[in-house]
Parts: sequence; C-alpha cells; structure tokens
Amino acid sequence: MNNNNSNLSMAQIRDQERDAFDKKVDELDGKFPPANIIIAGKTGVGKSTLLNAVFKEKLAETDIGHPVTSKSEKYESDSVPIRIWDTVGFELDETGSQHRKVITDIRNIIAKKNANDDPFDKIHCIWYCVNAEAKRFELIESKFVTDLYRIGVPFVIVMTQCFSRKQNDAFQAYIEDKLKETGGEAIPVIQLLALDKEIEFDDEVRVVKARGLKELVDFTVNSMPEYLKNSFIAAQKVDQDCKRKAGADVVSRFVKKAMDESFIRRIIGIRLLLTNKDTQKMLTEIAYLYNIRILQPKNIDQICHDSIRAVEKGELKNFWKFKSKVKEEFENLISEMNFNKDDFSFEDLDSSHANRSACLLALYGFKFMNAVETVWETATQEQLKEIGTVVALLTREMNRLY
Repeated sequence: MNNNNSNLSMAQIRDQERDAFDKKVDELDGKFPPANIIIAGKTGVGKSTLLNAVFKEKLAETDIGHPVTSKSEKYESDSVPIRIWDTVGFELDETGSQHRKVITDIRNIIAKKNANDDPFDKIHCIWYCVNAEAKRFELIESKFVTDLYRIGVPFVIVMTQCFSRKQNDAFQAYIEDKLKETGGEAIPVIQLLALDKEIEFDDEVRVVKARGLKELVDFTVNSMPEYLKNSFIAAQKVDQDCKRKAGADVVSRFVKKAMDESFIRRIIGIRLLLTNKDTQKMLTEIAYLYNIRILQPKNIDQICHDSIRAVEKGELKNFWKFKSKVKEEFENLISEMNFNKDDFSFEDLDSSHANRSACLLALYGFKFMNAVETVWETATQEQLKEIGTVVALLTREMNRLY
C-alpha cells in the first residue's frame, strides 16, 4: 500500500487492507480471478495427462519459447479461471545441484507473486507428481519434496499411474517412510489414475477405472483461500457435485441478501427491480461456476426475460396462487440434485410480500442449475458451440416449471 502507515495501529492497518481487498472483490463483479497451481515432478510422471483429466482441455503455453524462468513454463486458457506453472521435467542428482536450482526456481515464482499488489495473484497450491509404476522415491527426492513443502504453500504428493491398489498401498507406505526421514511426515499423499486403463491379465483384458481425481479436487478446493474456491471449482471438470454445492452457496447468499432487505422489498416496484438485478447477477455467477463461458451478460438477461420476468410481472395473479406447487417443485429440484432438504429449506421462506423476492431467487437459482446440467447432458457438442441454441435450450428448461 502506498499510504504512510507509520502512525497507524496494526488493527487500523488490517482494516485498511481488508477495505482494499473488499474493493477488489467488488471490482470483479461476480467474475472469478484465476487460481494458480504449480505442478512439479520428474520427466514422464504424467503431468500433462493429469492436467487434461482435471480440466478436460488443453491449456495453452504462454510466452512460447520464453519460459517464465529457466525451469518453469506457464499455461492458461481464456475459457477456465486457472493458471498452471509447470516445472519442466527434471532429474535429481546426488550432488543436489539440480535440486537447488528447481527449488530456487519455484521460490522465485512464489516470491514474485507475493510481491505484486494483486491480492488474488498468488500461488495457491503445489501438486508434486510421482509415477507409482516406476516405484522410485529415493532419499534425495524426499529431501527435495520436503524442502518444497516447507515453502508454506498448500502441498500434496500425487501418485500417478496407480493400477494395483495392493502395490500402490505398499509404495505409498514406502514414500511415507522416506518422508519421515526428511521431516516431511505431514505431507498428504493421493493415489491417482487419471484415465481408465485397459490391462491384459491372464489373456483377459480388464479395465481399471480412473480414480483419485475427486480426492485431488477436494484437497485443492479445501486448500484454496475462501475467495478463490469458486475459481478452482469452475475450472475443474471432475466433480459435478462440487459445482452444485458451490452453486447452492451462491443462491443462499442472494436469498439472504433479499431477506435482509425484506423491509424495502415489500413494495412491488422495488421488489421486481431488485429481484431482476439480483437474478441476473446470481445466474451469471452460477454460469461461471459451470464454466459456461459462451454465455454473455446479454444472454443471461435474455434467459431471465424469456423465462422469469413474465412470471414476476404476474406474481400476484399466478405465482402465489400456486405456491404449494412451487414449493413442491423446489423440493423435487433439490432432491434431484442430491441436496438434503434440511440444508436449504423452503419452509424458511413464507409467502409474505417481504419474502417473495427471496422465494423467487431460491427457485430461479436452483432451476437454472438444473437447466444447465440437463442441457449439458442432452445436447450435442455442435449444439453447445452455438450460443443461440444454448440460450434457447436453457430457456426451454427454465420454462418447464411453469
């Protein structure tokens, strides 16, 4: 900060920093800043396969031909809020010189991020990959991993190519023993197979199902600062339930806001104006969570107009006359989407004028999540590339309620 803080107390400085951060959040207007992850590991451990499995698209190298540092390259995509720093494949030597170079490289990336003024643009997690099939994790690598862990960024060891549970459990135990020798016993380890794999066994081909991706996603989400959790949730394409829960949190936030403002929302003109504004913001955030980058604000506005506002304008004549039907539909929705009714209950929203806005927002938010999932499951890839088709399909699904 540029202000002279010499005469301020620590509490006042923290208040200033919090105000600056809140201002930065407001400037985002519901958009998600990119989450930043470092992925490290020896040559051939399957880092690219892992990234493709988690994000399901090729991340483009930035500054092609000009690595971020001598040993790392940055990858990102306009379509997902994620940036990846890949430590170019390396081999650790007994002298420790390569070890020190890579550690210095990663420290420089983290220090550069910490030094900038953007509170969102930091390194948020490190994935260190070890090939379970190779069954090699020597003391020099354990020392390297422990030094990386001590940098202080959330850190996980990812065992890739995990085909046999029995062998993988034995190798994980071996890794954990080595980590104890170097003081890294607290480092978490996740066993992972990024893609289904066909394996020939006694002249019979068996399919080993992919596993471990959800555990890696859960670890990373839980390691992220609160204001960046939704960025990674939006970027990952492994855990649909994770997106649903985050979407429910978005809906809950807007519903709470409407209930807190219930006094001024008693007036129908103000209620409709504020509900329209909040609906567009809420659906835009949900669209970001589901990574529907094809939708622009004007498209969200069109969906709201064609499937929501007609109901709002006739709320006195139509909507509340059939409140029991709406409540039943809401409960069917949250049941269909694997939510516990007790986690988000329609009972808290009565039919008074003051709470109608909150009821509408709750219904619209869950209906939009349901519409998005239905369209993405039933539409063809070609249809999903056409913005007009996507808008029409989402509008149709939203209108099914009425």
